Amino acid sequence: MKEMAAVTKGNEATARQRIRNAVKEAVASIQETNGAASNGVAPREPDIETIRLRAYEIFLARGATHGDDFADWLIAERELRGARNP
Repeated sequence: MKEMAAVTKGNEATARQRIRNAVKEAVASIQETNGAASNGVAPREPDIETIRLRAYEIFLARGATHGDDFADWLIAERELRGARNP
């Protein structure tokens, strides 16, 4: 049983890292696109998947306590749209 718990913790840590990396890439992509806005290209709105991943990252950072999912979503949206409009 202890071995199984260690594997689960390892998988969870790996999954969290993948989520963090995906969010960072998405934010960088949005910021890069927004830099193009000054060149006449319209800025790109963050997609739902990017917001979802960021909200999940916020949930994990809060200690994975349930009950504030809507607040997490709004914070994620605000952060990503703020990254879009510096």
